[in-house]
Amino acid sequence: QLACTAMGILDGPTRLGTLVTLSDVTEEEQARSRLVLSEKLSLVGQTLAGVAHELNNPLTALIGYAELLRAQDVPDPVRKTLNKIQDQAVRATRIVKNLLSVARQRNPERNLIDLGEVINSVVELFAYEARVSNVGLELEAPGELPKVLGDPHALQQIFVNLTQNAIHALKEYDGKRDIRVEVSPHPDSIHISVTDSGPGIPEDLRTRIFQPFFTTKGPEKGTGLGLALSRSIARDHGGDLILDETSQSGARFVVRLPLPRTAIGETAVVPTLGVSLGLSVLVVDDESDVREAVVAQLGNIGCRVTSTSTAAEAKRLIDTNDYDAVLTDVRMPGTTG
Repeated sequence: QLACTAMGILDGPTRLGTLVTLSDVTEEEQARSRLVLSEKLSLVGQTLAGVAHELNNPLTALIGYAELLRAQDVPDPVRKTLNKIQDQAVRATRIVKNLLSVARQRNPERNLIDLGEVINSVVELFAYEARVSNVGLELEAPGELPKVLGDPHALQQIFVNLTQNAIHALKEYDGKRDIRVEVSPHPDSIHISVTDSGPGIPEDLRTRIFQPFFTTKGPEKGTGLGLALSRSIARDHGGDLILDETSQSGARFVVRLPLPRTAIGETAVVPTLGVSLGLSVLVVDDESDVREAVVAQLGNIGCRVTSTSTAAEAKRLIDTNDYDAVLTDVRMPGTTG
């Protein structure tokens, strides 16, 4: 893009001519467009938590009521339908959870995490977009993986960026459209590769793709920060993100993450609870459908349940009664959970 300025040249009262200046402002306009996009994404991230909460409430009630009906003596065709209702509601809550974990701002964490769960959540997140774009998305991973020390939300962002880039590369590609995510454990590390069957990265661009703000997409499709941030996250975890330049077709990115040398801690084993618990439980939730579903489920396993819709009433009940457990919604009018 060009910017044009014109200035008259005068000699006293006499006009000698006009000085016309043309300037290339392409980079400035692209930077401005990226800034606008960044502000929009920030707004989406801020509002997504509220949207997720509003979606999770009816989904929680739907799962609870389906579970209650399944516990009744119903015909097999009805039971199969209830199973499908519950499965789809659980799937919807998982999608909401994955979206929320991607958008939410978090402080860095360092915990022993199941990397397989992190990667699987990303594959589930993009399954629909890949399907409607006629892109095959396949995950190949061993059944059990050693745990890695890291921040699950930061690591998830790496695989979100890589998978999204691969889908974008294939959307307008005329050839085979496949993405393969492979997880392979090594003695001291885990390697995760994301490979697409697209046109690949041109050789003259391979040294620039990890530079901040470098992108081959239009400003409305990306900010040019994804790969740079992903490599930074991988290196913060003691690993790295590289482009495999030996790949014969398409683009292949490899994330290398080190395994912890010593066990940081052990997961506590929670004993299985019996059918009849006999516990006294207080349920606090301003959504009546969610509250009723939870109360009914707890009642089915032998709990003595009291419920309320407000934090103020919950405080009064806790002060005057002895409960074994309190289940409370976090976001409520007035005082929060």
